[in-house]
Amino acid sequence: MHQSLLNRRLASARFERVEPGVYRVPGYPRSFPQRLMVAVLGAGTYSAASHRAAAALLRLDGVDEGVIEVSVPPDRRYRRAVTHRTADLDRFDVTRVDGIPCTTATRTCVDLGAVMDDDVVERVFECAVRRGLTTPEYAARRAKALTRKGRAGPATLLRVLARRQERANGSDLETRFEQLCRAAGIRGLARQVPIGPFVVDFADLGRRVVVELDGLATHATGKALQVDLRRQNYLVLEGWSLLRFTWEDVTQRQASVAAALDCSCARAR
Repeated sequence: MHQSLLNRRLASARFERVEPGVYRVPGYPRSFPQRLMVAVLGAGTYSAASHRAAAALLRLDGVDEGVIEVSVPPDRRYRRAVTHRTADLDRFDVTRVDGIPCTTATRTCVDLGAVMDDDVVERVFECAVRRGLTTPEYAARRAKALTRKGRAGPATLLRVLARRQERANGSDLETRFEQLCRAAGIRGLARQVPIGPFVVDFADLGRRVVVELDGLATHATGKALQVDLRRQNYLVLEGWSLLRFTWEDVTQRQASVAAALDCSCARAR
């Protein structure tokens, strides 16, 4: 836009300056994507939303909108956001989401371990895999390639990949349940196990214990209820112990869930 025209529009309040060289339309609702776009533009060329901001922008499980976070070249400083200076943000590590330059799901998973714990990285990564945004093989290669002394992110993702079950491709609720079991020291439950004509969420084959997780997204319809009941009747008649938990159980009543698992496994020994 010609400078004189820009000055006239600024004078008439048709634009509002928010950063040097960055303007917004006054009155337009402020939002997380808008704030993030301002930060990326304000940080300059070759900058991108990254880490927690990228995970939220990509709508990956485990990270909510809030933190404005960008990666910038190593010779640049930007003080209006959480900033990470990096020399190895390649072009293939960057995509666009709603027009905003943003690290890809794979690069986001690699970077995220520098600012979030293993469980959050695991949830983010599993969501990215479910949505076809990355694969375990590619993520492992990228994490190894980005490993540097003093850089925590790649090591975190590699730990998550090392403990990942081969069939771990279920819902976020299943990931949260697996994390609950890990924290409670409950072992032996495999994920996505075929039993007869059905595939159950978790099963301890040695103790013949099955755990089914009832999330609204997949269990709230009449058809889903019929399938659930047929599977439940089949398992009971075949001599399996069956436990069922909801999202609220797994996320808000962990102690009760762990106690139920301990009790059921003890009876099955």
